[in-house]
Amino acid sequence: MTEAEKARLAELKAKTELTETEKAEMKGLGDKSEPVEGKTFTQEDVNALISRESKKAIEKVLKDLGVENVDNAKEGLAKLKEFQDGQKTDNEKLQAKITEYETNSGTNKTELETANNKLAMLEAGIPIDKITRYSKLVNSSEGETLADRITATLEEFPINTAEAVKPDIGGQTGGGAGTDAMAEGLALARAAAAQV
Repeated sequence: MTEAEKARLAELKAKTELTETEKAEMKGLGDKSEPVEGKTFTQEDVNALISRESKKAIEKVLKDLGVENVDNAKEGLAKLKEFQDGQKTDNEKLQAKITEYETNSGTNKTELETANNKLAMLEAGIPIDKITRYSKLVNSSEGETLADRITATLEEFPINTAEAVKPDIGGQTGGGAGTDAMAEGLALARAAAAQV
């Protein structure tokens, strides 16, 4: 057998489907084996087979997950997404309330601190009509505690007693309005501190 004949024989053996002429040619070349007869598939057959097997695999997975079919799975996922969106909205509402509470809490703490500072300044003898001015001075002065800062401020900027409203003590005249204003300021500061 020549090299060309051997090559042709190998080529024919490699084919999956042989015509009658090719079968005869193989026998003529000295091939003593019978060609294997098998079923041949078209591309459509292969596609249908793959599609059928894929569908079976999907159905098996869905069954393992406890879902009857693909439509039920899609419906379940849609409901889950809707639920999650609803939860997100509730979470956003809660976050807004938390932010509002924190803001109000900070404002209330600031108001309480301001009221306590004013009360301490009134108790230190700063007249009510000078509280706003001295409050700025006290806040900018050095000291560890509020009392230290008030003391430092009063040492640096003593109260001019001539300008201060004189209290009405034991029926003395000339300062009754100042005492009322101071008492009113103390009452307002205590009320603000009690509310917070």
